[in-house]
Parts: sequence; C-alpha cells; structure tokens
Amino acid sequence: MRRPLGLPASALAAGRVAWPESERQRSVGFGISKVKTKIATGELRSIRDGKYRRILPEWVEDYIREQVERQEAA
Repeated sequence: MRRPLGLPASALAAGRVAWPESERQRSVGFGISKVKTKIATGELRSIRDGKYRRILPEWVEDYIREQVERQEAA
C-alpha cells in the first residue's frame, strides 16, 4: 500500500483518514496560521467536523502537486 505524502505509517495502522489542521501543517512544513490562511483562501481543501477542520492527505498531495506544476510552468 502506497503511503500518502506526509502520512506516518502509524497513522495508517490506526486507520486515520482525516487530520486536524495542527497535525497536517507538520507534513507540509507550514505553521498553523499558514495552514489556516491556505484554507481561508481556498488553496487547501478542508472539511468541517463539528467545531474542528479536517484535511485529507489527498488534499495535501493535491496542493503540493499544484505548487509543483505552477513552479514548472513559470
């Protein structure tokens, strides 16, 4: 099974599929305020889970892929 970008192997074993902003920001190297800004501007997708926001690993991969494509096009 291919491990999604930034997703620790222990998380796969635990069956976690959506991550809080605070954990996801570590995988992309951003601070929590940068992650919240990316979500607010629509650059990074998230879902509302009660009073929390969750970010799927695929959405982080999509964000990174878009950034790479942007840089390659420039």
